[in-house]
Amino acid sequence: MSGKGWWRKGSPEEDDVTAHAARELINGVIDADNVTKIELKTGINLRDHVTIEEAEDWAKDRDLRGFGNRRN
Repeated sequence: MSGKGWWRKGSPEEDDVTAHAARELINGVIDADNVTKIELKTGINLRDHVTIEEAEDWAKDRDLRGFGNRRN
């Protein structure tokens, strides 16, 4: 990923960044060990802050952005 252009709305770089972020968020919430470690260190349970609908939206957005220009 280049340092320029990733923030441009609709750019392939933005799609990559957004898809990666969604993947990391989903992985963080579904990994019970990770959730427990974070809760022990911070007192925050990630699962208390994410609805199923939000996680589904992240997954859908991640999948659509993975198609790039082919999604339309």
